[in-house]
Amino acid sequence: MLKTRLAAGVTALAATAGMVFGAAPSAAAADYPYADIEMSHLKFGATYVTGRVTFYNRSASVVGTGHFVGCRTLYAWAIDKQPGDKEVALDVGSTSPQCDKDHPINIPLEANIAGGADRVILELRDGAGKPFPTRVFMRYDLR
Repeated sequence: MLKTRLAAGVTALAATAGMVFGAAPSAAAADYPYADIEMSHLKFGATYVTGRVTFYNRSASVVGTGHFVGCRTLYAWAIDKQPGDKEVALDVGSTSPQCDKDHPINIPLEANIAGGADRVILELRDGAGKPFPTRVFMRYDLR
């Protein structure tokens, strides 16, 4: 009987810990600066991207959905502006080429310097690599 009560107590404790600790990451993520990517921000013809750019301490992320008409690739750069107006690319990532479909976007970017990237540049390209619209999201202009 003692083993049954002990097992029930451990199970209840694990469930409570899961509820408490399971909610923490989403609450903490809201503390980081972010910008919503609206359809008008990155659009070419009927192709557009929606989602969010989030800046973390030593990384950034681009998460959302691409509505790709024709073959398109979304590129993202994490950039740091250094003294003398020198811009340094800390990381680059992209989707794979997507053709005529909606596609989830998840591009993690490393920015392994103190304070992280100060901007993220997003750019759509066609199947041949020709760039279309570019949008810059600045860390310090955000929510």
